[in-house]
Amino acid sequence: KTAWTSMGLDDKAGYASAIAATIAGKRQIIHFNHSSAVGVSAADGSTLWRYTKASNGIANCATPVVVGNNVFFSSDYGQGCAMLELSSSGAREVYFNKDLQNHHGGVVYLDGKIYGHSGGNSSRTHNFVCMDFKTGKVAWKDKGLGKCSIVWADGLLYCLTEDGKMGIAKVSPAGYELVSSFVFKKYKR
Repeated sequence: KTAWTSMGLDDKAGYASAIAATIAGKRQIIHFNHSSAVGVSAADGSTLWRYTKASNGIANCATPVVVGNNVFFSSDYGQGCAMLELSSSGAREVYFNKDLQNHHGGVVYLDGKIYGHSGGNSSRTHNFVCMDFKTGKVAWKDKGLGKCSIVWADGLLYCLTEDGKMGIAKVSPAGYELVSSFVFKKYKR
């Protein structure tokens, strides 16, 4: 057993879930804190890398997405998204842009693309976005249902908006097609 060292992280907690990944032979915990994205060694708690550009310093809610040696982060409040390439020597920014600003609800990786809602408290523009994971280039934007949480299952994207509308959609690099939608009845607590 190895005891974790002092991580040297004086950052406030974020809202995103932490994820574990083995990258370049090292098991690490990846988290999107209040003011930075960070990779911490699972073996001893030491900081492997830190990245601040994608953080909005208010509420970083979207859980990072790891594919191979790459990790994707997205936040709203006018900030944007970034993809990093991780190696044994740290993290290298592949791209940063403002084309996907996920407030909360997360993003989904499918066949080389990232899908997610963009725009929230800081913007008047709300779009569902399909972005190439490796390049950050936007394939398409669609109004969709509005700001929503998403999950992928059985070949469909399930979208739940803040006002209780549920949508089931087909998505691909070619576009967005709403298959079905309904509204949950309001209930009293």
